[in-house]
Amino acid sequence: TEQDKQKRADRIQAVLKQAIEVPVACAHACAEVIALASIAAEIGSIAVISDAGVAVMSAYAGFKSAALNVDINAAALKDAEFAASRRHDIECLSEGMEAKVGAVYSLVKSRL
Repeated sequence: TEQDKQKRADRIQAVLKQAIEVPVACAHACAEVIALASIAAEIGSIAVISDAGVAVMSAYAGFKSAALNVDINAAALKDAEFAASRRHDIECLSEGMEAKVGAVYSLVKSRL
């Protein structure tokens, strides 16, 4: 029935919103790891300095992966305002991130 089709469509949209929220939260966590890796690269023990490099690169890969998941799920979402706000959140997090990741990686390499 049309009512069943509408219920199904509504459930799909609700699931898509959740499918966006999870990678947004992951992206925030990855951004935090990048910030922490920066500190570790600057003042961390030389004995484990490569861990800061691994952390920053892994977090960046995780961030980029999460951003892709946001993009693909946002494209299927009918609530354009919700989708745009989550995409904007990712854009704000990503500002300057590539440069910061590169700087942390370079710092780690210089301390090896």
